Amino acid sequence: MGDAAHAMVPFYGQGMNCGMEDCLVLNNCLNSEGSIASALSAYTKHRNPDAEAMCDLALYNYIEMRDLVNKKSFLLRKQLDNLLHWLFPSSWVPLYTSVTFSRMRYHECITNRKWQDSVLTNITYSSFFFLFAICVAKYFSFI
Repeated sequence: MGDAAHAMVPFYGQGMNCGMEDCLVLNNCLNSEGSIASALSAYTKHRNPDAEAMCDLALYNYIEMRDLVNKKSFLLRKQLDNLLHWLFPSSWVPLYTSVTFSRMRYHECITNRKWQDSVLTNITYSSFFFLFAICVAKYFSFI
């Protein structure tokens, strides 16, 4: 249990935090379950999705640090995430902020990021479609 039990790459720096959360979750399971066996079973069922998600997040963060930080599109996304978080702090939380500075479960952080990606993709496509429609309307109004 704890930091030593989390076999993950160190690129998110969350090993100790995972260990501390393990203690909190196990304590809650011990308090709510009738026996140690059922508490350990409940702990494993509750905690495993987050352990797997943290491993995925750590690998993603390695790729981010290795490649993405030099891309303008990535830097623009970070600025947009920060702006949206400033405008809507309770509903738009950037991935790094949700992992590092909240008690949101790790697998929920990934789900939240996927939702944010889909929202931004839909807004981008809608904007391009809207601009295309305006250009077509202007073009045909001059013919």
